[in-house]
Amino acid sequence: MRDWRRTLKNARTQRGTHLGAATINNRLAAVDAFFALRGSGRPAVVREHLARPSAPRVLDQRALLRLLRTVARDAGPRDRAI
Repeated sequence: MRDWRRTLKNARTQRGTHLGAATINNRLAAVDAFFALRGSGRPAVVREHLARPSAPRVLDQRALLRLLRTVARDAGPRDRAI
C-alpha cells in the first residue's frame, strides 16, 4: 500500500499535473473499504495532509471605501443590492 501511495503521488494526469491530496485519499479510502468488506483488516497507510482553507481576510477601511465608491459609481441596481 505504501508503494501504491507513492505511485499515486508521482502519477500525472492527462493535463500533466500531479494528483491532489484529496484524490489520493479517496483512492486509499476505496481500498480500505475493499479490504474491510473482504474481512482482511485495514491496511496501515498514512493519509495525505489536506491543507485547511484559511478564513477570508477583512478589508481595511481604505479598501472598503474604494469598493463602495466603485459600486456606487459603476454597478447596476442588482449589484448595488448585493
